Amino acid sequence: MRKSYNIQYADLSDFFYLWLRPLLRDIYPELFAGMMTPRDEEIVAAPRFENPSQHFENLLGKALVRIRQHCSEEFPSSIFYAYRQQKKERDGIASTGWETMLTGIINAGFKIVGTWPLRTERTTGTKIEVNALASSILLVCRPRSEDAPAITRNEFLQDLKKEMPSALDRLTLIANIRPVDLAQAAIGPGMEVYSRYSKVVRVSGEIVPIREVLKHINNEITAYHEKETGELDPESQFCLTWLQQHGYIEGNYGDAEGLSKAKDVDIDTMHDKVLLKDRSKVRLLKPEEYAERENSENMTAWEGCLRMVWHLSGVEKSGGISGCTAVARAMRDYESAKRLARVLYAYYEARGDAESASHYNNLVTQWQYISQSMGEAEQTEFDV
Repeated sequence: MRKSYNIQYADLSDFFYLWLRPLLRDIYPELFAGMMTPRDEEIVAAPRFENPSQHFENLLGKALVRIRQHCSEEFPSSIFYAYRQQKKERDGIASTGWETMLTGIINAGFKIVGTWPLRTERTTGTKIEVNALASSILLVCRPRSEDAPAITRNEFLQDLKKEMPSALDRLTLIANIRPVDLAQAAIGPGMEVYSRYSKVVRVSGEIVPIREVLKHINNEITAYHEKETGELDPESQFCLTWLQQHGYIEGNYGDAEGLSKAKDVDIDTMHDKVLLKDRSKVRLLKPEEYAERENSENMTAWEGCLRMVWHLSGVEKSGGISGCTAVARAMRDYESAKRLARVLYAYYEARGDAESASHYNNLVTQWQYISQSMGEAEQTEFDV
C-alpha cells in the first residue's frame, strides 16, 4: 500500500544546504554559518518543539503584529490561508486552524472584512491517504481603529442577526458562491461584525472566544436556509419534508395525506410530476426518473431542481445546460431551483452524504451558465 508523508520545508532544505554550504560559505558566511538550516524561528507546529502548538501560535502572532505595523491604512491587506477539513467535536463543528488564524489576526489589530474561497487543490493526484486541503482562503483585512469600542455579547448577536441575512444574500444571489464554500465565505461578514470592536465580552467581563463566534455564524447560515425553505412553493415544502422523513423509499399514504393537509397541497396534482402514489403508498421520484418524463407546465422548485440535477448528471441523453434552460423556462420561478439546491446541499452535507450533496453543489456552480442561456433565449424571442 502506498503512503504519502509531509516533509517540513526546513528538513527538505537541508538536502540542498549540505551541497551549497561548502561552495558558498566563504561568500555568504552568515547564511552558511551553521551545519544545518536554522529552525528555531520557523512558524510550524513541528514535533521537535517542546510545545508545538504554542510555538506556532506565538510566532504566528508576532508575524501578524509585524505585518500590522507595516501595512497601509488606505488599502486592504490579504492573507492567503490553506485550511484542512473541519473535524467534528463534542461541542459542535470547529476547526482549530481557523481559530488560531482568526485569533492571531484580530489580536494583531486587524479587522476582517472578507473571506474568499479559492479552488487550489486537485481532488485527485499525488496526495494519497492524507488529510488533503479542502480549499484555500483569501482573508481580506484592514487595520482596526485604535479607539474601537467594546460591546457585550448580546449586542454582538443583535448586530450579527441584523447584518448576516443581507450578507448571505450577496454571497448566494450576486456572487453565486457554491454551497460547499458558503460556510467559509460567510466567515468574512460574520467576523467583520466581531472584529470591528476592540473586544466582545460577556456580562462577567470574559472575552467571547473565536470558537463561539464561528458557531454563531453557522447558526445564522442555518437560519438562512430555513428562511429559504419557507420561501419555497407549498408542493416543494411537502417534498422536502417527505424526503427528510422517508428519503426516496415508499411511505404510507395516510402519512402523506396528513402532511399534504398541513402544507395545503393536493397529492393527486403532484402524482407523476414529483411523486408516485397508489391507495396505500407514496414515493418521491428520483432525479433519474425524470429522464423519460416530459417537462411539466408551470413546474415547482422541486421538480425543476431535480430535473436540472439529472440534466447535469452527464449520463447519456441528459441535456446539460440546454436541458436545464428548457426546464427553467417551464418553471413558475426558475431562481427557486437554485434556492432549493442550496437547501438540499446543506441537508445531504449534514447527513454525511457527499455524493448526493455534490449534485446540488454542481447545480449552483453551473447556475451562471443557465442564467446566461436563459438571457440569450429571451433575447432571441425578442429579436424574432
